Amino acid sequence: MAYESKKIDRDQVVNYLNHAFARAIQPLGYKNTKGTDLYAYQVDFAYMIDDIQRSPTYIVSKIITECNRLIDTITYNHKRQ
Repeated sequence: MAYESKKIDRDQVVNYLNHAFARAIQPLGYKNTKGTDLYAYQVDFAYMIDDIQRSPTYIVSKIITECNRLIDTITYNHKRQ
């Protein structure tokens, strides 16, 4: 039996990350003007999603991990009170 590398379904991963990010930023409200935490998070997240969709396969898992860390950081730093 030949070894098959696991292929990442990028569309499914991006869909999951988008939903997780949307849940994480809910406590921040809707004011995403330049200079706010929400704006900075959205910019970082957008670049990560773009990287997931366009980067070579060998680096995608690292970017997914970074994206999950960003979501965890947002969730931890901005918990609902």
